[in-house]
Amino acid sequence: MKRDYAFDRKKILVVEDSAEYQAVLMAGLSPLYELKIATSCKEAVELLGTEDFCAAVLDLGLPDENGTKIVSFIQESERLRGMPIICATAKDSIEYKTACFSLGATDFVSKPYSPIELHLVLDAKFRLLHQARQAENVMSFPSLLINLSRHTVHVIEKSQRKQIELSPLEFKLLSYLASHNERVFSREQLLDEVWGASSNIVDRSVDSCIAKLRSKLGDLNSYIKSIHGVGYKFSPSQQMRGMQ
Repeated sequence: MKRDYAFDRKKILVVEDSAEYQAVLMAGLSPLYELKIATSCKEAVELLGTEDFCAAVLDLGLPDENGTKIVSFIQESERLRGMPIICATAKDSIEYKTACFSLGATDFVSKPYSPIELHLVLDAKFRLLHQARQAENVMSFPSLLINLSRHTVHVIEKSQRKQIELSPLEFKLLSYLASHNERVFSREQLLDEVWGASSNIVDRSVDSCIAKLRSKLGDLNSYIKSIHGVGYKFSPSQQMRGMQ
């Protein structure tokens, strides 16, 4: 089964200036999700620009600006676009909700709401997103997307998606390592699984291909780690911790 990092420990941005709601959400949802609190539009945009989140829960009535600016910021970012956006508001008019949906909001919860209600909404959105990604056969990691159906690899740089050109062998090696995340493979195992058991290629060909792959991954080259005396593994966990 392909592992999608967006569905391990889900990291949620909660934009809420009410200390009461913050306390309620932390008490009710922190056992289920990793929550990051922002109390203003400015703080939320700064966090979205530097960290990876699986969803955003937005109070639209913020002290500095209208929370719809955050919705627009997410939709304009290729890195963030597609993230579930749950708007929490006391405004319940059809016109207001229509305007927010047109900007890119995916759902609403009306204040006052309970953590259980919000969890049910988030869980439903994550389930649909997971099913969609499975249908596309995409492996998703922080700043890296590997589409197994289309044989494409994209890195996310400064909120923009950039396709990197890999040879068929490089793509096969990357996708094999990524689909066995954190598992260490010897050079001999990689030769058998990627090059083929009947191949007459020498061990150092693995090192050469890894070097080229790392070069093309750029800042994400640390995703492929050398294990001294053993071989290689795909491990984005250290990069993920650095982003949190």
